[in-house]
Amino acid sequence: MMRTDPTHIDLSQPSDETLLEQLRKGNMRAFNTLFERHSRRGVELATMIAGNRFEAEEIVSDVFFSFWARREKLPPIPLFQAYLFTAIRYRAKTIAQLNKTVQVVPLDDYASRPQDSPVDPLRQLASGELAGILHKAIEQLPAQRKLVFKLSRIDGLSYKTMASLLNISESTVKNQLAAALKTLRNSLSAYPLALPMLLWPCLPFSF
Repeated sequence: MMRTDPTHIDLSQPSDETLLEQLRKGNMRAFNTLFERHSRRGVELATMIAGNRFEAEEIVSDVFFSFWARREKLPPIPLFQAYLFTAIRYRAKTIAQLNKTVQVVPLDDYASRPQDSPVDPLRQLASGELAGILHKAIEQLPAQRKLVFKLSRIDGLSYKTMASLLNISESTVKNQLAAALKTLRNSLSAYPLALPMLLWPCLPFSF
């Protein structure tokens, strides 16, 4: 017996946009359908970032609950899956950062550290002005292109993983990333020190 892929969207079923509009009017069935349609991939994404399946499931549930709680204020969302995965990614990264164990450095060790160690100027700038400039440029990208760029350059996901999570082909992922890089290079042409940052496998800061 052939198994049905739970992430496959039957064309005879309402679109995400239609379901979202019904959700905004308080339709719980529409909410449940959206959850069943996208939660599995959302949990996979959150697990990769947070590193814990149980926490990932809670993250996805919390994100969907926030949609329901503020349903009347939700704007029209043309690419719901991209919007959802962005919200999940942000929350998962926040949880992952909160869970990091704070390393206590003894005062003796701190005092004995050399103060003249070389500093990479690009990484130093990345934490300041250039990071803000790059962040602004990224946020102006189209929704799917922005999500692909963030998943690649911030989360470090492979083409194959991104294609699976976003339910698109690997060639589409590559094209979207290439288009994002081209747009960002043009946007940052006045900031030559920022351009090498686009080539790093993972940017040294988060959004």
